[in-house]
Amino acid sequence: MDHLSLLLVALKQLRRALDHSASDVAGLSDDFNQYLAPAFVPGAKPCSFADTIWGSLESSNKSEQSKAIEILTAASHLVPVLRQPTSSSSTTSNYLVPLFRYILKQGISHRRSIVALSSIIASVPVREVPQDLLERLLKDLDLVEFSPIRCSLVVEILQSRWSEYIRAEQPTEEEFQQIVYQPLLPSFDPSTASAQTWQNVQRYLYPTLSSVSSPSGRGFLAYLETLPAELHFDEDAMFECWITITAAAVQSKQLGIRSLNQEKMKQAIWHADFSIRLKAFSIYTQNEDLLDESSVKGIKASFVYNAALHVVG
Repeated sequence: MDHLSLLLVALKQLRRALDHSASDVAGLSDDFNQYLAPAFVPGAKPCSFADTIWGSLESSNKSEQSKAIEILTAASHLVPVLRQPTSSSSTTSNYLVPLFRYILKQGISHRRSIVALSSIIASVPVREVPQDLLERLLKDLDLVEFSPIRCSLVVEILQSRWSEYIRAEQPTEEEFQQIVYQPLLPSFDPSTASAQTWQNVQRYLYPTLSSVSSPSGRGFLAYLETLPAELHFDEDAMFECWITITAAAVQSKQLGIRSLNQEKMKQAIWHADFSIRLKAFSIYTQNEDLLDESSVKGIKASFVYNAALHVVG
């Protein structure tokens, strides 16, 4: 724990120094690349940083696990502010790429692999992310363990691909849908996805995707609504998608209560599925305009229709 704490402090201090030392960024970066970066290569040196962190992620000590995750996050935050090595025979200037490759070789069904990937993938160049990684993550969507992290990784990969694409091209809505939405279509279809996959998609994937803006600003719910015939969405499944995504968008302040379809909200309040009723209640109580007339009416109606639901939380 002492070694981990020291490393974490060192990385954070270095980040501050790089942020505030405009005159010597190149010198600090060169020192880091020469003395510290090699220790993030698994197996390169005895008791390397990478090996210590990797072992700590599997520790029975929760504090040690948390510290290792913090270190990986801090290491990831260093990548965009470091200058490229002035002389290097490596094929990449990103010092975390060897660790990223090592993690992938260990398999992505294990806890520490998933956690480590989620901590550093934002700083890994898109060209270093294998094309089949997204497919492997989507294949594991039916697993209960680590579903939130796995769904976040899926969205992170898609968002990185899109960000890389728009650097070279003028983006269009059709291209956005092709790059970001279409790879997920099999997971969107409740007629072919397993019950657990469908649950994870609704609970974790949909809300995370709500933070990804398309060029038109329409969002992926509007995209899904154009595909019910292809995806075999029945009315109930589509309504469940709508309330799930709406709740996530309202909580993240992307939507206001006044912009919602009030007729659909009324249907949600007295819906046969109790979970949909509770999501509707959360929309009314967690939006920015809590004292708006529509919010107050919705809260009152929810109490009336849900008076018998005291046993379901």
